[in-house]
Amino acid sequence: LERGEHVLQEIIAEAVTTNQPFAEKEGVTLHIEQPEEPIRMYVDRTRLLQLVSTLIVNGINYNYDGGEVRVQLRREEDTLGNSTIILEVSDTGEGIDAHLLPAQIFEPFVRPSQGTRRETGMGLALARRITQLHGGRIQAENDSNSGSVFRVILHQD
Repeated sequence: LERGEHVLQEIIAEAVTTNQPFAEKEGVTLHIEQPEEPIRMYVDRTRLLQLVSTLIVNGINYNYDGGEVRVQLRREEDTLGNSTIILEVSDTGEGIDAHLLPAQIFEPFVRPSQGTRRETGMGLALARRITQLHGGRIQAENDSNSGSVFRVILHQD
């Protein structure tokens, strides 16, 4: 990894902007929710941008015309003052096949049965690896209303 100090909001905004034309073409609206106060971390900017873009594209691919993808960034602190950064990408699509949860969805070459694209099945495996290289973890679950939620959890040094 080529780490440097970066503002996470800038990386997320770039990922959203880059994927906006694809979202519009697919009839999906992108939403972004993040704190105004800059969250700075030592990360590999290129890889983190790749991670966020992968999750956004995944949310667009498995969504409906008129659907939404929401990208949320927040910081949480425990009682000791340790900061955890949480990035959630949720969509209003069909959700994830139950048998692929909680972890199989991140295995190489795994593709949900409802996929309509010619995916390689490597995107989420790569997303997991990038997250791990940053000392974090990634989770996937079905939203209680509809769609899926991917959660990246990073520890702020």
